[in-house]
Amino acid sequence: MGLFSKKEPCPICGGKIDIFFPRKIEGQLVCDNCYDKLDVQEEILNSFTMADFREYLSYYEQNQQLREGFNTSYALDFSVIGNDMVFDFDNKLFCVDDKLNKLIFAGKDVVSIVIKEDSTPLFECNHREIKSYQSSVKERALQMAPQLAQMVSNQRLMRNMERITREEDKAPRYIPIVDLPEPFKAFHIHIKFEHPYWNNMDFRVSGPTFSNEYPDVNEYIKEYTEQITNLEAFINAFRRITFSDVKAQPADNNPASQSSHSGSSSDSDPVAEIKKYKELMEGGIITEEEFSEKKRQLLRI
Repeated sequence: MGLFSKKEPCPICGGKIDIFFPRKIEGQLVCDNCYDKLDVQEEILNSFTMADFREYLSYYEQNQQLREGFNTSYALDFSVIGNDMVFDFDNKLFCVDDKLNKLIFAGKDVVSIVIKEDSTPLFECNHREIKSYQSSVKERALQMAPQLAQMVSNQRLMRNMERITREEDKAPRYIPIVDLPEPFKAFHIHIKFEHPYWNNMDFRVSGPTFSNEYPDVNEYIKEYTEQITNLEAFINAFRRITFSDVKAQPADNNPASQSSHSGSSSDSDPVAEIKKYKELMEGGIITEEEFSEKKRQLLRI
């Protein structure tokens, strides 16, 4: 049969099969319209039969009802992983897509959440407890300040030399390179589910990096603090829809008030940080009490 031979219609809906990029389930061709509804963990999808696919499509249609009633209360920008995560606090739902083109999950579908800095635990949440751990990233960054200062000095010297030699066309342009490893590479977010089509989700969020041209510890810590604030908001959003019955931890173990993680009390503008946490409170991510506690920490009162 030739390349453009007529294909059988989709066995699910009777639709047209794509000629150039056909999709298959259990060796059978299906149309794009049906296949594009799939939002299934790859390991599960790999063993899908046509019977599984039909059962999934039935589940998908039921899930559509959650989508139609989804009322976005809060959106968290995780654009570095390609998606925004949106939450519906009233109905205790969330979706890993701000356009709601993926499955809608119920908060009860989540078993646990673990966030790490590389391999070091930062937050651990389950239906028994919510833990936050002391991070050493700020301290390690500060310890690098003398090395970075020396590098900046060397770069300034090289630029001056370049300025002289370039006038005589004897040297190429100097391009500064920071060859100093950051305290950590990335945050790793692991969400464990009790769900028919998802066992877990893993996201990688790159940590801050030093500028090649003007490496600065304070800028690094400022960016790190902003990322920690986002992760605290992430944890608190799931507290609203998943772990609402978990007893609050003491202030020094509470992700919403852990100043040792964010470092905001000493390394960034406290007024700007207070504004960020006020927005979280107004968005319903943290309570008024948690905001007041954070405000006291930032103002050292």
